[in-house]
Amino acid sequence: MNILTSSTIKVIIFSVVILGLITLDPMLIDIPPHSRNIIWLIFLVSGLLLLLHYSKLGVKSEPNPLPGQEKHHRVENTLKGNVVEYGSNRIGDIDKILIRVNQVDHWLHFPPHTARQVLNIAPEQTYVVAQVRKGKAKLFGNIFIHELVSIHSVSLEKSVQVDRIVPPPPVKGESITLSGTIKQFKLDEKGQVSGFIIDKYIVDLPPGMGETMASLLKNAKELSVNGYVRSPEDGFVNTSRLLLIKPYSLVIDNTDYLL
Repeated sequence: MNILTSSTIKVIIFSVVILGLITLDPMLIDIPPHSRNIIWLIFLVSGLLLLLHYSKLGVKSEPNPLPGQEKHHRVENTLKGNVVEYGSNRIGDIDKILIRVNQVDHWLHFPPHTARQVLNIAPEQTYVVAQVRKGKAKLFGNIFIHELVSIHSVSLEKSVQVDRIVPPPPVKGESITLSGTIKQFKLDEKGQVSGFIIDKYIVDLPPGMGETMASLLKNAKELSVNGYVRSPEDGFVNTSRLLLIKPYSLVIDNTDYLL
C-alpha cells in the first residue's frame, strides 16, 4: 500500500525546490559552502524528479481491449496432424475436432454454427494445418482444448477461416407439432437428460429441465412436442444427423407443460 499519494509527493518536491532556491541565495541565508553543495545536489535531484513526474503525464498507455476483443491479442500457434474424431456439446452439436500431432492429441474447439464448413474440408483421417489460440485452460477428457482460428486441408487444398464465420441471426425457425414415442434419451457430460429423439427429430430441452421432466417422459403413454425446427442452413451438425427442435411445450398424457 502506498503511504504517499501523488499529490503529497508533488508538494514535497515543490517545497524542496523552493527551499533550494532560497538557501542558494547568499543574501538571504548565510550557510557554509559544503552545506550549500549538498543543498545544490538535493535541488537538482528534486528538479529531475519533478521533470520525470510531468513527463509521465504525457505518455499514453495502451488502452484495455473491449470485451470480446481479448482473444485477438492471444498468440496463435500452428498445429499439423491428422483428424482423429469430432466431439460435441451436451445436445450433440459438433463443436470440436481432435487432431493428432506427433502422437499427441489436441482438441480444437469451434462455434457449433461453423461445424458444417469445418466437416466439409476436414473429415476424419484428413491431414490438416490448423491455426489455434490457447484460451483459458480447460479440459475435455484429459486433453487441453485450443480455440480453432482457421483450418486447411492439405489434400483438398481448401481452407476455412473459422473465426470470421458470422453466427446465424436469432430466429425461431419453422413451427412444428409432432407426436410419438421417445426412441432415445440424450445425456450431457454429467449423465443428466438433455434431450430426446422422437420421430426424425432431436428435441433439445432447456438446461436443467431434462432432469425435472425425466421421470414424466420415461413413463409417458402419450407425448406431443410443440416447438421450432432449427434451419439446416444455419451450419450446425448434430451427431445424430437429425434436425433439432427447440420446444416451448410438451404435452404428456394430456397435460401441457410449458418450458
